[in-house]
Amino acid sequence: MRDNIIDASVRTLTAAGLEGWSLQQVATAAGCAKGLVIHYLGTKASLLLETGERIAAIRAQRRLQAVGTRGTAGIDRLWQVIADDAAMGTTAAALALASHGIPSRRPGDPADLHAAMALCLGIPPDSLAAPLALTAMLEGVELQLVRGTPVGAVRATFDRLWLSLIE
Repeated sequence: MRDNIIDASVRTLTAAGLEGWSLQQVATAAGCAKGLVIHYLGTKASLLLETGERIAAIRAQRRLQAVGTRGTAGIDRLWQVIADDAAMGTTAAALALASHGIPSRRPGDPADLHAAMALCLGIPPDSLAAPLALTAMLEGVELQLVRGTPVGAVRATFDRLWLSLIE
């Protein structure tokens, strides 16, 4: 039931944003009473923290799977994951949580993605920007999509980013 509630919280947050997210909305989405949400998660703050951790794990896993494909196909898959996350509300949810002090990524995620990207591109890890810088660049691309910048323009930025990183 606990996992079901957290999944419902993720779905509610990605669909409605923080403004449309509440314990009652989560309970409805989970198909349970609000009291069960409180019983399993305690407080609204603890549910939001768990929701942030789940979103961070989902985002990290999707990115690592994408770049598990070597070469430009991995870069293209990463782009698709980023575009899909922005379109589905996952990126906006992560950003909203981060703006309220709830981590939108786990401590090891930047280093894991950095290592995976080096393998994907077939280059030494020190040829890429530092892990946090690389993560910040990708988050900048995501932010452009969330803000409504035309997808074609953001894709061009994403492609230029990778070309500059591997030159």
